[in-house]
Amino acid sequence: MNTPDGRVQLLTSQIYFRLEQKIEIPAGSTGWQQFSNNSGQRDVFVAGLSPSDIPMLAIASPSFTWADVVSTANGGITWRIYATSTGSNPITLYVFSQRRPPVSEHMAGAELYAPDGSIVWSSDYPIARPLGILSNPAPGTYSGVGLSGRSVAHVPQKQEVNSAISFTSAGEGSCRIGPYNGWQVYRRDQWSRTGVSAWGSSVSGSGTAFFQDSGSFQYMCASSPSSIPLSQQISTVGWRSLILDVTNI
Repeated sequence: MNTPDGRVQLLTSQIYFRLEQKIEIPAGSTGWQQFSNNSGQRDVFVAGLSPSDIPMLAIASPSFTWADVVSTANGGITWRIYATSTGSNPITLYVFSQRRPPVSEHMAGAELYAPDGSIVWSSDYPIARPLGILSNPAPGTYSGVGLSGRSVAHVPQKQEVNSAISFTSAGEGSCRIGPYNGWQVYRRDQWSRTGVSAWGSSVSGSGTAFFQDSGSFQYMCASSPSSIPLSQQISTVGWRSLILDVTNI
């Protein structure tokens, strides 16, 4: 809330996402596994966090990136990081949570205490600074505070996923079922997913940043045109990332 002189007043009732850990994945690093035709994946484990801490992961990279929680076991949380141009660009991960910060070991920082003596906010643990939202269509529509002069990262919120299975066929006699003519059926599997790039003061995104295409392959010999499977397509419409200010963090 604002004080009468216009200054912002911190309250013990406010909830903050404070920085737990900053993780650097340098350009050229190994440990990536293939994810799609144009991207890779790797798992990152952060010890000491649980879902009740309301963890939040922000990513900064020139590459298109995304992340999912894949495990909350073994005393921490494991995120799976996806990135295009795997190994070519650096990636910085900012792990935030709503856990109250521990008591500082020194008196250099400023702290806000609740009436029960617990710390609500500490300058030793930077808090997340939301700037705005980047959403579809590509390369993204940004709504929020100006980004110029800031260093930014994105928090994956909603991913657009498109999946298609298509079937085509050659003419009668293109394959045989015993003594009878058949129709050779070809199958093609394709999917795409959202990726967002946040680096320096620039943000952009694409609903098809990650993609996989199997190409056409022989699937079956149909006994008649009516026995050729129908093509299928499934889509989730729209994508969105929260943009954070990570300047000097």
